[in-house]
Amino acid sequence: MSFLSTLSAEQVRTVLSTLGPDLAIFAQSNIDMNGADLSKLHTSKLVKKSLYGSLQASGLERSMLAKEVRKLTTQMFEPILRAMFAPEGPQFQSRTPGPLDNPKWSTIDEAHCSVDGATGVIFVNTESGGYVVKASDAPASELFATELAFLLNIPAAKQRIVSRVERATIIGRLSSLSGAAAKAQHVTGAGDKDMLSIHVKLWSVFNQRSYVTAIALVPEASLLCGMAESSAELQLDPATENGSKRLRQIGELICFDAFLNNNDRIPVVHSNVGNGRNVMFSNGTKGDVIAIDQVVKCFSGELQRSKLEKESIGETKESIDITETTKNEVEGKPLLPSSSTNTNRQSLKSSMSSVSKKLYTEYVERVDSWLRQCLAYENATNEQKSFLRQNSVHAKLGKVPLQLCEEMKSKYGFDDRLAESVVRVSGFEAGTAHMIATHPLMLKYAQNRGPRICVAGSLLAVRDFIVRQCGYDIGENGVESIRQGVCICARKIAKLTKNDLEQLREEVATKMKNSEINDTSVDDWKEKVYSVVNINYLTNMQSLFSSAMKEIDPPPFHSSLRTKSGNSVYIDETTNRMYKFDHQTGKTKWISDDEEVSSDL
Repeated sequence: MSFLSTLSAEQVRTVLSTLGPDLAIFAQSNIDMNGADLSKLHTSKLVKKSLYGSLQASGLERSMLAKEVRKLTTQMFEPILRAMFAPEGPQFQSRTPGPLDNPKWSTIDEAHCSVDGATGVIFVNTESGGYVVKASDAPASELFATELAFLLNIPAAKQRIVSRVERATIIGRLSSLSGAAAKAQHVTGAGDKDMLSIHVKLWSVFNQRSYVTAIALVPEASLLCGMAESSAELQLDPATENGSKRLRQIGELICFDAFLNNNDRIPVVHSNVGNGRNVMFSNGTKGDVIAIDQVVKCFSGELQRSKLEKESIGETKESIDITETTKNEVEGKPLLPSSSTNTNRQSLKSSMSSVSKKLYTEYVERVDSWLRQCLAYENATNEQKSFLRQNSVHAKLGKVPLQLCEEMKSKYGFDDRLAESVVRVSGFEAGTAHMIATHPLMLKYAQNRGPRICVAGSLLAVRDFIVRQCGYDIGENGVESIRQGVCICARKIAKLTKNDLEQLREEVATKMKNSEINDTSVDDWKEKVYSVVNINYLTNMQSLFSSAMKEIDPPPFHSSLRTKSGNSVYIDETTNRMYKFDHQTGKTKWISDDEEVSSDL
């Protein structure tokens, strides 16, 4: 009999409430589903036939519940479930972060399983201090992405791949610590729950993966997901210097993830609800937003680009341009006219399969459209920005969102406007919509926000995401700070060269060190790095950023004009409009009609 089957209806609600907003429709219902009945719901059909069938949950929500039930009845997750309802014991406390170059793994004397959903993460204490050890399913992609973050001056948690001997020492020490608990559980059924979780994780994850990563402990860390609204305000208030800085750092992370094709953080160019557990804050309210768990996901196949785009990364071979955008990926009127966004871009040609080529093409188009709108918005007039505040009409919603709106009106008595607002804030997820409808802070945000469309460049989707995670609204000023961060990071990426990327890949490929005779770790690791870090993909993306920057920040010619404040003034050859150029930041801004310009002569 599984431990799940012994839970009461109230305990079942507690468990479901920890599994994320997608299961909120079940967790917040008045249905008394006990553990014995829940543990039988292994398929979506069984969920539909159960007491939960009256909730009008979507097929996706039923499938996700069935998936969680299957997971919670496995031997791997049962210790974690038991720990939720076990009497509280001494809490694990990480020691001061220790140096990665001298961890003293043989002295591990305390350990704790991550409870934030990561399947291969354990916190450990040694004589040297506290660390995180992780058996990642994508260690090479993660290490490269982290090193690239440092290259772009984005705060990140330092990490390194441990040697084969170090890996064996870590697993051996953790096995010794958790073995006694496993034995006690087998004999008496009362082993230490945390150590049991570690024991299961060792044999189900660490022993199944070839590499273990040592990660520097982030001091006084906290996560955006589940953060109290008052704490989130202290972290992200755009009216404060530190809050504005952290919002810019979030913007840099968004741009960084778009370049990497990393889809597990903040949803902007990726169609998902996002993951607030990968937005970390350091040093209480005095630190930075830290990049964690990022990976580079390169599309395979070699794209060809034009000579103009090649020149931006120091190449000169003849080629074909990046894909022309053939459809509008966003709702609403674009800030830039199509003739501008499509400059120097033609159809993709590659040797990839039709499916891969389609996915690659769509992703490039999506990033390109989003990036150019963000950059154009930076210097847009209030009139140009006004379309971002338009109200949508129901005809613009699809069939499923419209059905969800009707459900909101029927169950909660919402009018058309509020129902659509809640659905849009939820990211069109039914479970999240019900959570917002019953959460006072989130509902107030939806009322104030209205049913505006998440137009590319508006970053309204990011504002929605932050509200879903913690209930705090950063406001229009907060969004502006995030956009500044996006533009800052975009300019950094545009300055990268192919040589930078190749050199970084080589540095990551040489991170592994042999630690014993006949050790093949170095060669195996290098092969792995080269197999997942595709320079062709990265240079294609870099040229996209570079091309966008050239159109938004055209390189100036000699100027004989100055503004009253002394900035150089130039004339755009295409539009004949005057703009000023800041040589230090590399940013341009159109000259307003009432701004004085005089001759430099």
